[in-house]
Amino acid sequence: MEDTEKELLSMLNDENVKVLAEEIVNEIVVNGNEDNLEIDYQLSKGKMISLATNAIFSYIYKSDTWLGQLCEKAQKVEALSYEAHDVLLKFEIDLANEINKNHIEKIKNKIRQFTPMDHNKMDKLTLEVRENILRTIFPMYGSKIISCVLNLAYEPDSDGGYTIKVIKNSPKGSISTTSVANDLIKRNTETGKTYEDIIKEQKSLNNDQYKYVVSAEKKYYDANCVVSMYINFNPAPQKEVEETIGKLFDQPNN
Repeated sequence: MEDTEKELLSMLNDENVKVLAEEIVNEIVVNGNEDNLEIDYQLSKGKMISLATNAIFSYIYKSDTWLGQLCEKAQKVEALSYEAHDVLLKFEIDLANEINKNHIEKIKNKIRQFTPMDHNKMDKLTLEVRENILRTIFPMYGSKIISCVLNLAYEPDSDGGYTIKVIKNSPKGSISTTSVANDLIKRNTETGKTYEDIIKEQKSLNNDQYKYVVSAEKKYYDANCVVSMYINFNPAPQKEVEETIGKLFDQPNN
């Protein structure tokens, strides 16, 4: 094992799991937007229809961050050994666990800002009351980080990893359509058919999942860090919401 790879592996320790977890969460909370945060609500008649990944956040490191230092070190390694890949995989698993254990509430608060509501109508409310309302309606029980993938060798001119960007013509639009993308990837891998042919075929079979799908194309992860999440968008029972929000508005200065 070359010295540079040893230096890289020495950075992948428990202490730095906590450092990078805070860095990633801060990136999501401060800079998460519709360009780097893809969400598929996966709701049918107001209820979740899947427990799979339905939100993806990706970003490129900044040079003055810990991830930046890690990536710069990794890019000096000619080829990672099997041992290094195993250590990196464990680090990524520990990273997801750390965020789930200590930071998931911050991420849930951020995601609530993208829930399908008219947030402009709440502009006159205090930030605390707005957050309480959203937390009441969308408690997001069971939400979690599924994986944190570090594309350490990614450089801006490379392809990196990819997912499928699905274009929909839906009366209830959402930021993305991750569930359809996953299905397209699976069918493409199994049959070799193009995305266009798969969409036409599924429409002809009256597959409701494809009802509003217009087209699909590969979308590359121009990123060093890709965070996959499951977010539970099931709303709380209406009676519970009405009672809790009623109490909020009984308070002064709201």
